[in-house]
Amino acid sequence: MHKENINKTVLMDEGCYGCGACGNICPVDAIVMGYDDDGYLTPVVDNAKCIECGKCRQICPHINNVPITTHFQYDESVCFAAWAPMEVRMKCSSGGAAPIFSNSVIENGGIVYGAVWNDDFSCSITGASLLPETVEHRYSKYLQSNTELTFREVKRQLETGRQVVYFGMPCQIAGLNSFLGELHDVDNLITVDLICSHAPSAFYFKRYISENYPALKKVIFRPKRDLGWTCDGHAMYMSDGERFLCTQSSDPYQAAYHGFIMRRQLCEDCPFAYFPRQGDITIGDFWGIGYEDSSWDDHNGTSLIIANSHKGLDFVGKIKERFERIEEVPIQWSRNKGNRIGNDCRKGHKNARYFTRLLKKKSFSNAVYDALQDKHDIGLICYSNRNYGNNLTNYALYRYLNDVGYSVLVINTPKDSFFNQDIYFGDGFIENPYYKEDLAERMCNAEYVEYNNHCNIFCVGSDQLFRENFVEGMDFVSLLKFVYSYKFKFSYGTSFGNAKYAKCDSLKKKIAHLLSRFQAVSVREQAGVDIMRKEFGVNKPIHVVDPVFLIDPIVFHNMADIGKEHCIGTDKYVGAYFLDPNDIKEKILKKVLDENGLEDRVILDRETYAYKDYVGKMHVVDDPKVEEWLALIRDSHLFLTDSFHGVCFAIIFQKDFYVLFERNNWRGIERIAEFLDELGLSNRLIVLDDSSTLTYTSINYREVKEHLEKKVAESKEWLNGILETSRSYKGTSDDYDILFDDYSDNKKQNTELRDQLYRLKADLYLMRNYRNNIQGEIVPTMKSKIIAFGIGNCLKRNIETVLKTCNISYLADNNPEKWGKKYYGIKCISPSQIAGFGDAFVLICIDDVGTAFSIVRQLNSMGVYAVDHISNYLSEVTIGYNC
Repeated sequence: MHKENINKTVLMDEGCYGCGACGNICPVDAIVMGYDDDGYLTPVVDNAKCIECGKCRQICPHINNVPITTHFQYDESVCFAAWAPMEVRMKCSSGGAAPIFSNSVIENGGIVYGAVWNDDFSCSITGASLLPETVEHRYSKYLQSNTELTFREVKRQLETGRQVVYFGMPCQIAGLNSFLGELHDVDNLITVDLICSHAPSAFYFKRYISENYPALKKVIFRPKRDLGWTCDGHAMYMSDGERFLCTQSSDPYQAAYHGFIMRRQLCEDCPFAYFPRQGDITIGDFWGIGYEDSSWDDHNGTSLIIANSHKGLDFVGKIKERFERIEEVPIQWSRNKGNRIGNDCRKGHKNARYFTRLLKKKSFSNAVYDALQDKHDIGLICYSNRNYGNNLTNYALYRYLNDVGYSVLVINTPKDSFFNQDIYFGDGFIENPYYKEDLAERMCNAEYVEYNNHCNIFCVGSDQLFRENFVEGMDFVSLLKFVYSYKFKFSYGTSFGNAKYAKCDSLKKKIAHLLSRFQAVSVREQAGVDIMRKEFGVNKPIHVVDPVFLIDPIVFHNMADIGKEHCIGTDKYVGAYFLDPNDIKEKILKKVLDENGLEDRVILDRETYAYKDYVGKMHVVDDPKVEEWLALIRDSHLFLTDSFHGVCFAIIFQKDFYVLFERNNWRGIERIAEFLDELGLSNRLIVLDDSSTLTYTSINYREVKEHLEKKVAESKEWLNGILETSRSYKGTSDDYDILFDDYSDNKKQNTELRDQLYRLKADLYLMRNYRNNIQGEIVPTMKSKIIAFGIGNCLKRNIETVLKTCNISYLADNNPEKWGKKYYGIKCISPSQIAGFGDAFVLICIDDVGTAFSIVRQLNSMGVYAVDHISNYLSEVTIGYNC
């Protein structure tokens, strides 16, 4: 075993419970218990001392199953309810069982191990051989304790024949059992595992103290005389004699503990909480016993005692007379009433990981309440699709905002909008770079007002979210129509996509009004600045760089390293990424390949399905992920593209590249031309015609870097300044907020009514179809021409099922850019052509109900009435398929 492997084995980032068995077993004291980044105990190896014996790995109870051959299974364990004498009970957290155990052992000359407070308000397990010393073991301590080298001490005590009682968390008792081996079964050792839901990091408690009670002298959890028998609360005693009582409703630490946001995943999945239990005895509070027998609930605390082994049962039997009351009760009484026995306890909070991240940016109190209430600093409006540039510009802005200290909630387009797709942020990556808790759940448009309860700042992201068809298709969400007036609103590097804005005056007025509510506006192109001023009267729009230039390029290099491992390979090649492949681009690429004696590797846009419909001779990479796309660009000898973000990443990776672009391409040539001109790279743009050629020259990136660094610095300065302003922004509510609330309520009600109407129509259709079948009439599925209307996610999701049940003659869509093209091998026609097929049956493949109804009306106006929705159709002709 190599030393570096010892570190990797013992220092398991997600596999160490901090029991300390490895440090206790190490023969040369090469292991001490330190802390990981979140403050949890973890072994630290001194390689200079390590002799590579491997005992640390062999002793780990997480790696190796701990043998507990003498312990009872669940149905064999014996359960007791118990009260210590009242004077003892009132000095303990629950029913006083632990002091009874301790006193009996010490009176017989034994030693008791339990958790005590250290001077710095961390906790350690120590031994006590005198009764006064055991007082420090009383009361709950809601944080992880350090076993130190007590396992060694226990072994020495047992070897002398001295009786030992050891109180610890189940994982700590598992470590002790593993350390002792067969010795753990000797009669003079009684192990007691505490019922534990989780043990938070000592760092959390220290952080809480330093921010709220810096003059703390003493702390007592669950002081019964002050708060009664309760699961929450603690008393804080200050150096000046002042005392504070803290409860879950008023205190961030109690709120965090009982809100389960300090429970790490290891505790969530704890294997040591199950039967057979680790200890000879399990103790805790007998919560809920009053529901079974009210005589046990006098509000002063009742102990739960479970004997898990013969020696544990014998021990309880010998000390019964010390209790004021103790009775055997059904073990089922202890289950599902709040105690962690097996998987009884409630699950950890969904934002537990988010809380640990927030602690690196915020105070303890703010981190607690933001996590519990699903609060983020910034709501970032983005549009998630299959485009590689879209994926990376969204992530880059999210990453930058996080890096400068803000929590970010990424908000997708409404699920009932025209641009809804079942694509989620991170879907296109090999390794999703987003934190799950930072991705908002998809909502309908009318529900977007709810985001005001989760964010104070809203930012429109840096894709073409100001393009006219996007604005309408998203029902003005990208113009933050749902955000209250008193919230801070800005855009970063948002694009119009074109140099002109062609919409009608009434629409422009609406857009202008919504933009006037922004506190700051920036766009990605200079043309966007002109549109903002001329079309919408925005006086101070700022031109900034795309977010991909804001973050450290090492982020993209690391992603590219992942992509390279998957499919790109190491051979020298010419790389290409085309949104719109055509014969001219293919001819230029072939000429470059012939001149340089290289092969090509080509990625085609996934958003327009260009890669599925392509039938040329380029070597197209099959359905690559974002990381593979980055690797293709970074590792190419020369890179060709027609994509704005293809250009951005060619520059980030400092590659020689050329842009091949049609002059009248709908995507707009202006933004690429402008960007290249700013960097002195205008000669890299080839505007295509039949005679276009490429003469390969190298780029001087020293000059490019100077231009780019200046622009990046200006963009960061603007963005950081806006973010700082947003912290202290005090906006006011106005009539817009009231009217929008009313609008949202009405729209939500209308949506519900519309859905009810849709379901009613579906039922009527099925009844009609059933009747037609009975009467032997020809149902619509037998029509000679079946046309699927709508080329999007709904069709993609169901295409295989549809093709199994019928022969699709044509596809149709309202987007003229799709007319004449083939999808899934089927030609797309315009809706107007449908009327020419007298026997046509139209299958509407649109998820959004409102859009589907509008298509029905559109077809009816053309005289086409044989129409059905795909969900109805599949439910009628298939079994087991759903839309």
